[in-house]
Amino acid sequence: MNTEIVPSIAYRYIDVVFPDEINCIGFIFLVYHEAGLSTDFRLQPRLNDPSRCREHIGKIIFLKRRNKEWPYRFSHAAIIYDVGSVIHYSRHMSPDRKWRVQITPLAEILEVYEFIPSPYVKS
Repeated sequence: MNTEIVPSIAYRYIDVVFPDEINCIGFIFLVYHEAGLSTDFRLQPRLNDPSRCREHIGKIIFLKRRNKEWPYRFSHAAIIYDVGSVIHYSRHMSPDRKWRVQITPLAEILEVYEFIPSPYVKS
């Protein structure tokens, strides 16, 4: 799966606010669709160590909110933008708490969210 073009497509949406029915996964679907890539999570390589992002730029990283009960296997997803950051659609990392596409350092994401290897593997 060639994901090299994904960061540049995603970057075109920086600071965009989508309609209410779009969430982090909807943003990823949009970007992957524009890139001509599959959005099937089962086709994503499993990233077992978030420090290995260099090899996975443009791929999806799955996360689960820390210290919060969540009935699903993941609560957030983002695209690995570069070696040290992700691009995602979120309100939790926004200064004004409004939904928007943004780039966030991976270290900040991992303070709020726990990395999980795949939505099909319980953490």
